Amino acid sequence: MTTLIPNLPEFEFKVEMDLISTPVVKLTNQSSGSQTGVDVIFKLYSPSGMPVHEGSFGAPDATGAWATYTFPETLPSFNGSIEWGQWRIVGQAKDASVTSAEYSRTFQLNPPCGWKLGQNTNYGKGTLNYTVRCDLGKVKVQDKSNYYYNGKLGVTTSEDLSFAAPADSTGVTPAPIIVSGFTAATFTIPYNGKYFHVFLDTETSNNLGENIFALIKYKDQKDFPVQCNIDLCAVACEIRSFEKKVACGTSSQDREKLIRLNTLLNLALVAKLQPGCEMDLDKILRDIIEVGNFDCKCFDNGSDGIGSAIGDPNEDASCPIEGPLTVQ
Repeated sequence: MTTLIPNLPEFEFKVEMDLISTPVVKLTNQSSGSQTGVDVIFKLYSPSGMPVHEGSFGAPDATGAWATYTFPETLPSFNGSIEWGQWRIVGQAKDASVTSAEYSRTFQLNPPCGWKLGQNTNYGKGTLNYTVRCDLGKVKVQDKSNYYYNGKLGVTTSEDLSFAAPADSTGVTPAPIIVSGFTAATFTIPYNGKYFHVFLDTETSNNLGENIFALIKYKDQKDFPVQCNIDLCAVACEIRSFEKKVACGTSSQDREKLIRLNTLLNLALVAKLQPGCEMDLDKILRDIIEVGNFDCKCFDNGSDGIGSAIGDPNEDASCPIEGPLTVQ
């Protein structure tokens, strides 16, 4: 804004509402002129009208050509999160002749996508999608998070993905792999195991207008199994034999069983390929065996060629838990 202060022809400052860790307010001076002899104070009010910071010219927040200023107060929290709604920030400047200027702005802080009441942080909820390719010995991880804030797509300033495998059969845990600037990544599957882990940490800058920005963090983390040693060919073989039996003419009860078996097989395929769907593959297989009364001798099981972690999720599973998959 234009002022009548000779050494401060334009009074302007950038506001960053930093909600990434401890919520604070950071200001950057973008005023013009020498600013010599000019004192500046700031005031910040929450949506409920509570004063968060009230500077005084008796002890100004900044003097002269200041560069940056961070409020000494952290933003007040309620149930672990800041007060969402319309905030107001005021900047006041004056020189020795008591010529003064005031710059007041309001802005809206809303919860980021995925935020839930009572989560005790200001973070948004990221969304990771992961697909296990047993034929390639790979797991593909993609970022499917919604980074829109107040109707606008935020600018990603930092995005890291961590991928960790469980301890191998000798008890050795591999070091996690960290990928920066992540949107999609592919990792080699070292062995089968239950507790593979992915962790997403993204930071965005969101323009609220009038040179005001909200800095938001998004997180997501998941444990998921790699179950390439479960061979669904054996299951398909059993169901195919059952289907031939039904085709030759059996009871309506068997036809209903076949419908359920085909549904369960589809669920098993999804559970193995996309563990992010959080379906229990072992339980689905046990249901198939129970519904079809299968003896699991329809297929000659072999090795998948990639070994298993300590505490493999299928070590207590009913058949079939091993198959002829060979990782290329």
